[in-house]
Amino acid sequence: MPFATEYLRQSVLSDFGKVFSMLPGEKILLVDPQLLKAIDRVATMSILRQLAVTKVFKIAESPPKADYERIAYIIPPEFSSCISVIKHCEVDQPKNIKRIRLIIFVPKETVAMKYLLESRGFLGRHLCTASLSLGWIQLDTDLFTLNLPTLFPDFYLYKDY
Repeated sequence: MPFATEYLRQSVLSDFGKVFSMLPGEKILLVDPQLLKAIDRVATMSILRQLAVTKVFKIAESPPKADYERIAYIIPPEFSSCISVIKHCEVDQPKNIKRIRLIIFVPKETVAMKYLLESRGFLGRHLCTASLSLGWIQLDTDLFTLNLPTLFPDFYLYKDY
């Protein structure tokens, strides 16, 4: 009996809508490279345009042009990913570039990431955070996987649970 994958996709898309409504208006989306395929499986560019996302980029070392006032980041709750967002904020600060940022942690925001942003003085000051659990991602008509790239090895191969 085939499982109706469209219901899972619709559930994730409604979560996308709730999270992106936290940053109203036109925005650009910066995605961590390890989450790019997962986001592409769930939301197409036309769906992102409905959520007022104008452009999608991979996260780079330098922040995007100063033309963009609203930036949404989709990153895993890892130290290195959070540091790259902090570096973007630190580059914009001396140039007096005011941007509103939304950091979307996939699958969940951790206390350590929130503490890191607070300790650097960025959380709450034109920067807010949210969690987005993609849950299961459709790979084919009947095959699913969890969205964290290290989940399978950590939990099943190395028995690190």
